[in-house]
Amino acid sequence: MRSAAADQYQTASLWGVYTVAAAVVIIWSALRAADDYGSLLAEALRQPWAALGIYLPILLGLAVQLVGRRFWAWPYVYLLVLVLGMTGAMEDLGDQMYAYGGSAVWVLTVFAAESVGLTLGRWLHRYVGIAFFLGAGCWMLIEALRDRAPGPIGRWQTLTLIVAGGLFLVHGAIQANLYFRRQRSDQALLREPPAPAPAKLVDKAKQRPWHILVGEEPSPAADGGTSAEDNTKNA
Repeated sequence: MRSAAADQYQTASLWGVYTVAAAVVIIWSALRAADDYGSLLAEALRQPWAALGIYLPILLGLAVQLVGRRFWAWPYVYLLVLVLGMTGAMEDLGDQMYAYGGSAVWVLTVFAAESVGLTLGRWLHRYVGIAFFLGAGCWMLIEALRDRAPGPIGRWQTLTLIVAGGLFLVHGAIQANLYFRRQRSDQALLREPPAPAPAKLVDKAKQRPWHILVGEEPSPAADGGTSAEDNTKNA
């Protein structure tokens, strides 16, 4: 019971955090676009259909974390990419497109890697999934610290990898917490003594059919069922 309540609390907390972050990013980006901000994404957000396509992954992120009841890192990474894209007004248009496209590829990479890790944990062993997320997170953080050319493209890649790697470590920690908590719950159930069997009601008449208790009226069950036969013979 405690495990189910903890799972529900964790799901509600993660969904609440992402909802707040998504609302902040949507409102902030819409205000930027309304102020004639000169970034590539700001221009796209002024078009209704383009704005719907840009905000659609945010809505999908809300859905997968609520309906799936599990943590996903890629929606948070996409929010970061959207923020970086909105702040690219002073950059060249080609650099903006290249940086946003490269970071969008990283979002898809994070989604694919998460799907692989969750599948490994479910079908092989949760230890395998935990190791996958921890290893992938460490690799992303190491890759983020690699020297890159100065400029917006290198900065976008670095920040995207840092956030994705950190969230993958969080992914591994959540998976480990779920696994060890379930192990403790199973061990507690094994240590509990078995419940005593309910006492069986014993019919005294059936237990001693040929004995009539003092002070009780004779009955067909008490005398072995012969009274009816005797009465018939006497008649």
